Amino acid sequence: MKKQNSIIFNRIFFSIILFTILFASCKREAEVYTPQSEEKAIKLAVLKNGFDTTGMKDLGKYMLVEGDILLTKISLLSTTPRQAYQNNNSLVDRTKQKNITIRIDDSVPTDGGRLDWRNEVSQAITEYNNLYTNLELSLVTTPTADITIRLGTEDPTFNLNMGTGTIAAAGLPSNGNPFHSIVINSNYVNIPSSSTKKYNLVHEIGHCIGFRHTNWQVRSESPALGIGNSPNTGSNPDASSVFNGGTALNSWSGFSIWDRDAITILYPKFRAKITNYPAQPTSGIPYTFGIDANIPITSYHWENGGGYVIGSRENPTATIYCGNPATFVIYCTVINIYGEKIDIYHSPF
Repeated sequence: MKKQNSIIFNRIFFSIILFTILFASCKREAEVYTPQSEEKAIKLAVLKNGFDTTGMKDLGKYMLVEGDILLTKISLLSTTPRQAYQNNNSLVDRTKQKNITIRIDDSVPTDGGRLDWRNEVSQAITEYNNLYTNLELSLVTTPTADITIRLGTEDPTFNLNMGTGTIAAAGLPSNGNPFHSIVINSNYVNIPSSSTKKYNLVHEIGHCIGFRHTNWQVRSESPALGIGNSPNTGSNPDASSVFNGGTALNSWSGFSIWDRDAITILYPKFRAKITNYPAQPTSGIPYTFGIDANIPITSYHWENGGGYVIGSRENPTATIYCGNPATFVIYCTVINIYGEKIDIYHSPF
């Protein structure tokens, strides 16, 4: 896996809003920074990446901007400006979507207290798996996983100090992989209920698979792109979205209608159906059938009962004579551009 861009988002996100971070690799001349020049360079990099520097805080290895977004200083000083536009790098690769693994680090306690989020992790995973999408998340106990959930103060890699106002943090996908970590802030000032923990985990998992805050405009965050037919006008296009920022105290009440719509658009399950089946087929008459699919198909194989196929069975369409009696079942096995195979059929019965 290539190096993550290390932009870590806080309790944030939606509409359903997707965004991509493009980093151009380049060789920099060796530079000697004084504390003042480094501070100036970081501030300039934050501005070039499209973030607001008002209230920006220095957290050691990280800069906290816009209240809940963590940027690594290393990435700020060695990357080109962020662009808010849609491309495949802002999503989890299709081949990875059905096997996204999540593990809980040992730093998360099991005592049932305010820092024990273990039950809510399973609940959040179930909420995503209950959606009709191509995403399949699983909780594993292996030493490594696509996403690791850990306490912020005990994270050996980041050693984050998020203060007391941030409940959790995550980031966006990179190189087709989900963002690798969700950090629970053990210094968070409030004591979250189980429902609030679940809400925030669903929110942070959303970041890990590519969503921004739905209400980015009212929060004066950098621009993001809308998804499909989701409402993206106004400062707060979907007040019920779980991906809204500044909602750390919210309780879980389900995905909004537009949340569901956006997730389905970005991560569609492969669907296909046979078209042109007559309402009342006539014996001895040839009928030509096709396939309507939501993902391009590369391979077809037609079969039928009660009639016979004229010509090749491997074409996008098949012409079939209706047998006697004038009913027949049509089968087609299709494979899409991702190598996913499904068997479909149409029957008059």
